[in-house]
Amino acid sequence: MWTTHQNCAGENVSRRPLYVVLERASVELCHVPPPPPRGRYAKQKPTLLTCDDHQSLLVRMGREISDARPDISHQCLLTLLDSPLNKAGLLKVFIHTTQDLLIAVHPDVRIPRTYRRYSGLMVQLLQQGENRGASDSQVLMHILDHAIARHLPPDTLKLGESHYARTAPRGGWCGAGRGTRSLALFVGAHAKGTRRLCGRCHRETVSLGSYAVSASVVCGKVCCAMEDLLGIE
Repeated sequence: MWTTHQNCAGENVSRRPLYVVLERASVELCHVPPPPPRGRYAKQKPTLLTCDDHQSLLVRMGREISDARPDISHQCLLTLLDSPLNKAGLLKVFIHTTQDLLIAVHPDVRIPRTYRRYSGLMVQLLQQGENRGASDSQVLMHILDHAIARHLPPDTLKLGESHYARTAPRGGWCGAGRGTRSLALFVGAHAKGTRRLCGRCHRETVSLGSYAVSASVVCGKVCCAMEDLLGIE
């Protein structure tokens, strides 16, 4: 099993990895019986709770329908893990779910391109606590036991991203990637933005642009900015 962070003593500080935390991600199991006529007797099948397939269930639970959007974390993971920053070994990704689960994502994991296969992967993760590679039993994703602060290097600069915050110049926030501190960015992986990102770890919130964009676009902007800063092509 890989380590979520390494001892930074003696390493090249200009090559510290960027930590991205997908905050308030909707990755939640629900059990739905198959449709009739077998639905009355068949065993309920676990699946990811989604606004498209489980609206009546969400209403009965008193939940906002738009909150059940696991496709957002899927889009973000595809953007992050496909980036040159990740392929250069300078990106570490975590998922913090609405159920207060913290998931570590291995840089080499191949996220399924289709949502249906991604959903099956996440159901397996939630049931077993980890995903392993089929060929080498490499742990690709697993649920962590402690809060995110326990898995970041000491003295990490923690920033939350929100459209409602002040717009920070690129050189200001991503310049930490070349400083003496590691940088962790918390990105809201939910449908509706809030004026306060519900992360208890970061102390400051910034906006990366003048327009409200999707979480996946934010992840892309973050990776591109760090790649430009570090000279990664």
